[in-house]
Amino acid sequence: MQSLLRAKLNPPLFGASLVRRPRLERFDEFGRGVKLILVQAPAGFGKTALLTQWHTTLNLAGVVTAWLTLDHDDNDVLRFAAYIGNAIATLQAARPGPGSPGHSHATDRPGDYTATELIEQIGGLTRPFVFFLDDFERIQNPEIHSLLRQILDVLPIGARIVLGTRKAPDIGLARLHAHGQMLEFGVDALRFSLLETEAFLRNAHGLGVGAEDLSRLHACSEGWVAGLQLFALAFNATDDPKAFVQRFSGAFADVADYLAEQVLARQTEDMRTFLLKTSILGRLSGALCDALTGRTDGAQMLLQVEKANLFLQPLDGERRWYRYHTLFSGFLRQRLEREYGTEATQLHHCAALWYLEHDEPVEAVRHALLGGDSEMAARVMAESGHLMITRFGQVSAVIDWVGRLPAAALKGNYRLQLAYGWALCFLHRYKNAEDVLDEIERHRLQWDASTEKEVLALRIAIQLYADQVGAAHRQAQQQFDAIAGGGDFLFGVIANVLAYCLNSSGKFDTAQELLARSRSSHSLAGSEFGAVYAECFEGIGKLSQGQLQTAIARYRAALTRARDVVPGYSLCTAFAAAFLSEALYESDALLEAERLLVSHLPHLKECGVIDATAIGYRTLARILHLRGSERDAQATLDELENIALERGAERIVATVGLERIRLALLAGDPRKAQDLWQRTQQRQIWQAYEGYCMPANDPETSALAQLRLMIHEGNTKAAVSGLKRELKRAETQRRFRQALLARILLAAALDASNERRAALRILRCAVADAQGEGQVRFFIDEGPAVRSLLLTLRETESAPGNSGDGQAGFTVFLDRLLGPATQATTPAGKAEVPTIPLEPLSARERKTLQLVAQGLSNQALADQLCVSETTVRFHLRNAFAKLGAKNRTQAVALARSHGVLE
Repeated sequence: MQSLLRAKLNPPLFGASLVRRPRLERFDEFGRGVKLILVQAPAGFGKTALLTQWHTTLNLAGVVTAWLTLDHDDNDVLRFAAYIGNAIATLQAARPGPGSPGHSHATDRPGDYTATELIEQIGGLTRPFVFFLDDFERIQNPEIHSLLRQILDVLPIGARIVLGTRKAPDIGLARLHAHGQMLEFGVDALRFSLLETEAFLRNAHGLGVGAEDLSRLHACSEGWVAGLQLFALAFNATDDPKAFVQRFSGAFADVADYLAEQVLARQTEDMRTFLLKTSILGRLSGALCDALTGRTDGAQMLLQVEKANLFLQPLDGERRWYRYHTLFSGFLRQRLEREYGTEATQLHHCAALWYLEHDEPVEAVRHALLGGDSEMAARVMAESGHLMITRFGQVSAVIDWVGRLPAAALKGNYRLQLAYGWALCFLHRYKNAEDVLDEIERHRLQWDASTEKEVLALRIAIQLYADQVGAAHRQAQQQFDAIAGGGDFLFGVIANVLAYCLNSSGKFDTAQELLARSRSSHSLAGSEFGAVYAECFEGIGKLSQGQLQTAIARYRAALTRARDVVPGYSLCTAFAAAFLSEALYESDALLEAERLLVSHLPHLKECGVIDATAIGYRTLARILHLRGSERDAQATLDELENIALERGAERIVATVGLERIRLALLAGDPRKAQDLWQRTQQRQIWQAYEGYCMPANDPETSALAQLRLMIHEGNTKAAVSGLKRELKRAETQRRFRQALLARILLAAALDASNERRAALRILRCAVADAQGEGQVRFFIDEGPAVRSLLLTLRETESAPGNSGDGQAGFTVFLDRLLGPATQATTPAGKAEVPTIPLEPLSARERKTLQLVAQGLSNQALADQLCVSETTVRFHLRNAFAKLGAKNRTQAVALARSHGVLE
């Protein structure tokens, strides 16, 4: 039902009854500084119609637009984010000229585009655009309100968000209003004027209403368009138009009476029955209506309803899907219950069956529950719960389903209980998942063989997710044959778990063989979620062995596969994005890595094994540090630490400590680093992972971190000895990425021991090892000491006589290590002009830099630009990234050298 998705991404279609409202249509007069246009009024005041008119006007003017009609299901932040991602794709892809519809580029998924973030992607768009969000009152989730506040903060100049809503959302309206960044159209603005009332009745509906009656109608309806439409529908059917005009009030209180007496009662019995029976549907199609009514002409009936102006709006250009106006559908459902009683239950049952036949289990469950058929809902959930999790990654939907069921519906329904258990595991509610399994095991005698195998598999998966890697490894090996015989899905699960543990213990070849089989099994089972995991786990093994480019290819394939399954952003895409961002960072593709991470930030917390979350947050913290945003970097690490504490993941808490130690050393503060070591590194934490090197600690092991600290403290002799030992161990285990870091640190330790010749020899080997894969950041991130060695090595390699085979490529790679990317470690005020083409600064970024050049603080910048400090930091980060600057002084100097600033 992809047409339903497209319908949400396009405005509804209005026929001839749409009245032009010139006094409200002049979008270009709304003020350049306006970010938010709020259209707020009760039902029936023409909010959607006005938004649609604006949308059409803007498209005709060549302005890029995106549209999203919201419903209650969009309160799931993952689902909402997916739609936002699709809208972003529309904004990027649209090339409207006058007369070309800006919404024509809406797709079933965002597609493959480089800039994939939510907040920063919108902030990075350079041309004016308008994003329409209709029916926003249906969004109650505070997380989504917070996300929208952040989006409003980063909107570029000329961009706007238009909200159609029945009530004011909690998105910081007072601040926007105080800064002149918001316009509001309320009830008074939306009421029809006398001229608009005349146009609506005479021109759109062809009613011959005299001037006196027209004035009376306008006065009594108070410009409420729904009341006027009711009048128009009833007027032509009345036997005494004059008397009808005198009786008509057009007020809210009379809506039901008029709908009953003047609209519904005057339809043919066929039409009346059709309207009542289809009123239970949120969206209508001909085939779906046939399933409820027993007719075969549902599509034709819908066309008749639309032609009769009976409050029906088409949702697509092909007129395959429609929806009733909220007021009308609510009235019809009340009449249905009054006149047909329990038949509404049967109608919901028919709708559920139709949706089930058309592979729409979410809608099927919704109608089953609305019809009070918890047994059917439970059955559908049991059949489709695994599918929703493993194919689409929709874990929140399964948990929501179970929450709506009576407790009795779960008893004995092991398939549903297991699906619920998987969902709880994926959302890191391990204790709840264990409780579900304990409940299932109380009825062990009633199990079949498949239930037993899946219970085993889920318990092992919970161990892995809870970071009990040793226990998960032992259990996976012991139970592998028993579980693997349970079908493609269970084989894929146990193979993924075992391969992850094998990778972590250095058994790369065995892991790769298992993952190839796992990927195939997951595909056969329709478990694309599991296939994405397998693809990422393959990338982890390749990265550990120093095969950076192969790892990037694996991670990209995983991300593409995840997007094919779930449009936009999801736990599945975030999982792949976390690993890909780390590999991109290593290759010095900082901007792409940052965009990936920022866009998936709402999902990184929940996106799978804890190492994926840790890698994502740590990589983002490193990028923020390089951008000069030290406070944001530390805040990102704080958030990761809190996540780890919530889950009881002591290893990740210690891993955050290792990163803080690394940053302290880069800042030239070994005393602080030593203090952090004493407070965060406890031997027993790492002893629990003896024999394993988990992804978040490869290559940055506790041992290498301690040896780096020893170098900075001057204990170089012990550091050299320890690094030689770690280098040998890493090479023996084929952890060549770890060996590369050990070799770079060994060179630094030797140089600090006044053994420069030996240091240069070791460093040359490291550069040669890194050259083929483009492993850049390991060298740059070690700071000035390694840079000094690289400069000496570059001079040596440029000496006469050093021009053998491959020398040119080696020298080019050295230049890359010493080039623009190293400006993050250049002392303040010593900015170097990048040799790469400068990415154009946006108008807001240029303005921000102009104010920076005047010496304004972040708070002063925020006040001057009428934005938050968060937004100021966002613009500065973008400008720093484009200029290759670490701080304000460098940014201003580089901007002037490029002619961006005078």
